[in-house]
Amino acid sequence: SGQEVNGVVEVLGTASIPNFGFYKIELKRPDELTWLTLQAGNRAVQGGKLGDWDTRRLTPGEYQLGLVVVDNQARLSPPCVVQVRVTLSPFTTPEQ
Repeated sequence: SGQEVNGVVEVLGTASIPNFGFYKIELKRPDELTWLTLQAGNRAVQGGKLGDWDTRRLTPGEYQLGLVVVDNQARLSPPCVVQVRVTLSPFTTPEQ
């Protein structure tokens, strides 16, 4: 939480609960009510890569990135939410 990010960011963590069903990575601005699902996974992860988050098309600013794990009975675990600041990606020139 509190990091500045840009470009394609690896999302790392743990998504594992009893009777695991799936997990989803979500995004929203702090002042918004609705979460946007970025990715989902159907395999439990213990301290590893959950997905990649491409920030290159986002407007720079504050965002909340959330992880929700759902069991096989469709019960949601409490979300894990971190606050991050998206910054502009450094300019790169195309390779020729």
